[in-house]
Amino acid sequence: MTERSQIIAILKALDEGWALVDEADSLDYMVLRNEDRDELEHLQPTKALVSLMENKGLIEDSDKPTERDFYRRFERDRVSGRRIETRIPGPIVYAYMLTSKGRKFLSGA
Repeated sequence: MTERSQIIAILKALDEGWALVDEADSLDYMVLRNEDRDELEHLQPTKALVSLMENKGLIEDSDKPTERDFYRRFERDRVSGRRIETRIPGPIVYAYMLTSKGRKFLSGA
């Protein structure tokens, strides 16, 4: 899939209500999820491509999160019986919307 066709597919997905999700810092790509948390499996744009789209003014997130939230998981140590707390980084869900420039790009595709 070419970069242009990927951008078009991402813009269409965002316009249909899908959200870009950064599931982990260690991954170099994002996934698209809907409200039911279903994943658009055939489309996993790189973080660099999403950044490029934002820099070109095709998409924007006016309430862009700046850091990951963490959630806690508790387990019992099998030997000591003590409760152990683990902090797990959660995904970042972006609320990217198409800009007028993004809509124009999409309509010209």
